[in-house]
Amino acid sequence: MALVAYRPLDQRWLYNKVGYIDRLRPELQAAWGTANVCLIAPEDGAGHGPAVWCHGAKPDQHAFRGSYGGWVFPLRRHAGGAEASYLHPAVIAGLGSIYGTPPGPLDVFDAILALLSATSYTTRFAADLEDDFPHVPLPVASDLFARLAALGAEIRAVQSFARDPLPAFRTARIRGTATGVTLAVPPPARAFRADGRGGGAVLLQPDASLLLTEVPERVWNFEVSGYKVLYRWLAARTGEALDQPLLRAALDLAARLAELVQRCDEADILLPQAIDSPLTRTDLGLPPATPGRHAAPDLFAEENAEA
Repeated sequence: MALVAYRPLDQRWLYNKVGYIDRLRPELQAAWGTANVCLIAPEDGAGHGPAVWCHGAKPDQHAFRGSYGGWVFPLRRHAGGAEASYLHPAVIAGLGSIYGTPPGPLDVFDAILALLSATSYTTRFAADLEDDFPHVPLPVASDLFARLAALGAEIRAVQSFARDPLPAFRTARIRGTATGVTLAVPPPARAFRADGRGGGAVLLQPDASLLLTEVPERVWNFEVSGYKVLYRWLAARTGEALDQPLLRAALDLAARLAELVQRCDEADILLPQAIDSPLTRTDLGLPPATPGRHAAPDLFAEENAEA
């Protein structure tokens, strides 16, 4: 039995054998090893929200948005040693020649995650994302790269469950006394009651006897390419016992989303600076893009990507 990344901020236990899952994906499992992190992106047509997501457990094929599959880019190449990665070998050397000191693979991974977590990225490049992977505007300025890497590290930690959300984001509360004994979230149109001040409450019972309160509207509306994270997490657990572990997990989810809302806002500030002065493929020592091929995965070794 293994812990897998089922959906954004939704990890599940799964028996890793035929009969419990339809495709074992041996190549991805071999690339993943015993521990890894990955970026996952849709093959095409990313919607509102982040253009990629970071998972710290083996991802389901649909772990980006719950449908239509996706491309998985693990970071660590276990067979090559502690610092080995699936990044294209020219990328680290190219950045080192420009910045003076080569960044670590995890720093590059985090900078990419930060850039593609800006919610303005998917709106600004919506037309391009219909038939191409996200392109990554790594910046010329080393100080901007460092800021992106630091921000991406925070996003990675929250999305992959590497740490708890910071206390400042733990504002949600459980209120009321449930008339039922199991979770029963109403349909989306009736599940959230806005308070008119930018927040509201999520109904955990149809009669509103139990509420998840003090939830910012932006947390309720946070989506990954059409996948409303908070509602879908709750709806997937309809019928489960309203016990303390479930309620604590719901509070943790709300806090993680609250922190991610702010981190994505921070990424929105840095993205235009990177776009204004990006490194080119030539700067990084990458070959020219091949017509008809997706360009972004060239930052990673080709055998790393799996749909």
